[in-house]
Amino acid sequence: MGSIVVVLACFGVHPEQSLIYLVYWTFVIALPGRVVWSRVVDRLGSANPDVVQLRTRLEGWVCGAIVGYMLELPCYIIFRWAGFPRLYILPALLICGYAALRLLKRPEFAAPVVLPRLAAWSLGALVVYLAVWFGLRVFAILPLGSASIVDPDEMFHLALIGELRYHFPASYPYIEYPGSLTYQWFFHAHAAASSWATGLSPEVLYRRIDPLVLSVLTVIGAAVLAMRVSGRVWAGLLAPAILVLVGSFDVTGSAIGEAVPEERFLQGMILVHSPTQTFAFALAVPMLLLTCEILRMRVVPLSTWALLLLGSVAFSGAKVTFLPMFACGYVAVLALRLTRGLRTSSQAWAGLLATVGVVMLSGLVLYHGDTQTLKFAPLQSAKHFMSALGMQGSGLSGQLLVTAALLAMWLVPAVGAFGVFASPETRWDNRVWWLSGAAAAGYGATFLLGHGGSSQLYFGRSSALPACVLAAWGLQKMYEGMVTRRSVAIAAAAAMAAALALFGARAITEHWKAPAPVDGKLVESPVLRLWMNLPALAIIVVLLMLAKLVVRDASRGRIQIPLRLIVVVVTGLGLARSIAFVTGHVPHDKAPSAEMTYGHDGRQAALWLSDHSAPGETVITNVHCGPAFPTPEDCDARHFWMSALTQRRFVIEGWAYTAKSRPWTEGFWGTRSSCRTTMRCSRIRPAMVGMRSSMIILLAGCSWIRADQGR
Repeated sequence: MGSIVVVLACFGVHPEQSLIYLVYWTFVIALPGRVVWSRVVDRLGSANPDVVQLRTRLEGWVCGAIVGYMLELPCYIIFRWAGFPRLYILPALLICGYAALRLLKRPEFAAPVVLPRLAAWSLGALVVYLAVWFGLRVFAILPLGSASIVDPDEMFHLALIGELRYHFPASYPYIEYPGSLTYQWFFHAHAAASSWATGLSPEVLYRRIDPLVLSVLTVIGAAVLAMRVSGRVWAGLLAPAILVLVGSFDVTGSAIGEAVPEERFLQGMILVHSPTQTFAFALAVPMLLLTCEILRMRVVPLSTWALLLLGSVAFSGAKVTFLPMFACGYVAVLALRLTRGLRTSSQAWAGLLATVGVVMLSGLVLYHGDTQTLKFAPLQSAKHFMSALGMQGSGLSGQLLVTAALLAMWLVPAVGAFGVFASPETRWDNRVWWLSGAAAAGYGATFLLGHGGSSQLYFGRSSALPACVLAAWGLQKMYEGMVTRRSVAIAAAAAMAAALALFGARAITEHWKAPAPVDGKLVESPVLRLWMNLPALAIIVVLLMLAKLVVRDASRGRIQIPLRLIVVVVTGLGLARSIAFVTGHVPHDKAPSAEMTYGHDGRQAALWLSDHSAPGETVITNVHCGPAFPTPEDCDARHFWMSALTQRRFVIEGWAYTAKSRPWTEGFWGTRSSCRTTMRCSRIRPAMVGMRSSMIILLAGCSWIRADQGR
């Protein structure tokens, strides 16, 4: 926690703001969720006393905190709808009171296992690495302040947070037309709720606190997931390490920075610019854990099904990619039992029917049948990648070759999963097949579906969590009983010495520079540079352990040497990719300038309008699209920066991402509706603002007009 506060303080978040959020997060999110999670898991364990479970206190707090996010959503939606948004914390406080009374009667929620000290320190080091990585690779190039908000995705998400902060039912704030919001908006509801409860600005929550906190929960959640399914603590150390450090091995040499083929979990622009994916990664942790547990239980209490249903509903509005993957996992379990002649699993059938039902219901209620142009388009991902590399005209054979190369790259972190299929104990385990089916469905959808903005790639990204858990479980099965504490300590010491030597040689022979922070100066701290070489240390540890195990296997005449050798070497290739990512100089595309986005004084106009208008007022503008990047002569319909900065509704500021905007390059509004809006606000009284290119006019008793004199 201290590392998170320090990193946030270094990049614009005052420690007082972090303290306020910590108090809110503890009593409104974590503690209520902890109480609910404890009750559900206690009842599940009591109903199946013969099933061995490895429960840790860490699991209780991590999964409990994530369940707290699930509980927060319906509370905020109900109270926001009723017009009392700040009162949504009352149910959470009531649960906290119940927890306090319960603690007086029983010192602990349960009797979970306490993590060994070495495991706890290892996870802590990984969290510190994650926080430092966020600071250097994300926050440094995204300074706080409206002048740096030039990416259309950031504007879109900030506009939606403002909409859900002041309105429900919600609509697209940058275009007022009859119809509701058909985008996945549950993260924005969470950010709006946090803003009401803490008083922090949506920008601080969206660009700083939420990405880091949710990513930390996901990484630690991967650890508790691996501990649960494998029953071993050290497998829980492998899963987050694979998730954070092991990336795809770029066989083409084209994955520079965050290009299309780079599918690592740690992609800064994805974690910030796509907060729905970051939010869904965290929500997936308790869902994966509970599903794996019910698939091996004979009796499943109603409380467990209720929590799974709540999580499915939360997923339906947070990120729609996960639920179809979960459904495919259930299908894989049913197919396994059918082909082996076993009795069908009632838990798998119930989970499948519930998941499909939630998907269908959310498609009708939340999205009104809008698929956001997602369609069946095989090999579109390969075509997109080939287009980026200038490989057009290669035909079907070239597309299949690129597809195979991409799939080989993305499966590098999951190569350890061979261990669970090689072990007779886990080969036919329902949990293995459910995780495998879900991950395979994500990768398959990436190559079978298509989207105008290549959003089908999010299916592959969503497979990272189940894939890394499978890989950690497989590695634990392959090397169980062969890795001792003494051997790990010796290997770690040797690796540290080698890493220090490597760092020293590199510092002498190279002029190596870390990423540029906010002020444009380069970070020259040797401590930070050494810390970011952690993947190199991991590679050396892996190689030393590999050498020791291969020698031991050879001396005993074991036949598993080739499999172990292949698995560890391929995993090492992914670590090498990680080194290039975190220590190399990664060029970023030049972003559009603030003047190109806002005009000469657009930000000043937005701030003035925000200070002098009420949240319920509507603004009319004569600017409906902005200059495209990198071709300013084109019109970009993703034009909603005024809505993002003012958190006000606009009649037509842009029209991208809406259900009625297909294709996005054409207008769809009618002349009649525009004229009616103009007539309704015909009594105009100018308010002199003194701006060169932007003019704001007050409408007596009505609304506002934002006019650009250059238009």
